[in-house]
Amino acid sequence: MITKIELHLFICFIISVTGLTVPDDQKILRQCASTTDLRMDEWLEYLDTRNASEKTLCTLKCMHEKEGSLGENGEWNIKFIEKKLSSMLMVQNSMKKQILDCVSNLPPIQKCVGILEIDKCITNIKVRNCSGEFYISQGDYKEYRKDFRNPSERMMCFLKCTAERDDVISSSGKTNIQLLNKIVDSGTFMSEEMKLKVKKCFSEVPEIKSCSDYKPFHICTLGMKM
Repeated sequence: MITKIELHLFICFIISVTGLTVPDDQKILRQCASTTDLRMDEWLEYLDTRNASEKTLCTLKCMHEKEGSLGENGEWNIKFIEKKLSSMLMVQNSMKKQILDCVSNLPPIQKCVGILEIDKCITNIKVRNCSGEFYISQGDYKEYRKDFRNPSERMMCFLKCTAERDDVISSSGKTNIQLLNKIVDSGTFMSEEMKLKVKKCFSEVPEIKSCSDYKPFHICTLGMKM
C-alpha cells in the first residue's frame, strides 16, 4: 500500500527516499516554503515523520498549484498529471492508472487542509511495500542520507526491492537495460558524457541475486544523481 506522502511525492515529482527534488521542484519548494514560512528542517521532518502541520499542508497545496497539477479553482488538472506521469519512466503503468483514478475522484481543494482529501483514496492504490517488507524505519532513511554510497545491508534490500518494483531489475536479477537507457537519456541534468558513463556502468552490472549484489547497481544510480 502506498503512503500519503509517497502519493503526494509522486504527483509533485519529489524523490521520497532522499527528500531531494529535481531542479524545477527545488525552486517550487523554495518559493512555496517562503510564502508559508516553512523551514527546510520542518520539510525534512515531514518527510521523516509524515506528520503534516498547517504550514506543510499549505506548502503542498502551493506546490501542486505552481507545478500545474492543481488549478486556481482547486480542481485537479488530470490531463497535466497524466502527461507528467507518462514521462515518469520509473513509475509502473498500473501505478499510473491507480493514481489517475484516485485523483480524478477527488473534490476541489479550497483550503490547505483539503490536501488531506487525497488520503481517502490511498487504500485503493496498491504497490509492493518495500519499506514494510524490510522493516525500514525513519532512522534508516536518516542514516542513508548521511552516506548514500554505503547503504546498510537492510537498506540495500529495500533499494533492490524498489528497483524490482519499478521494473528496472527483473525477478531473476537481470537489469532492464532498455528501460534504464531510456531513463538515462531522459535526464536533462546529465551531460552526454555522463550519460554514456552511466549506461556503460549499468551494462556491466552482474546479475543481482542477493541484497549485497545490488551494490554495483546502486553505484550506477548515484551517477544519475537519483
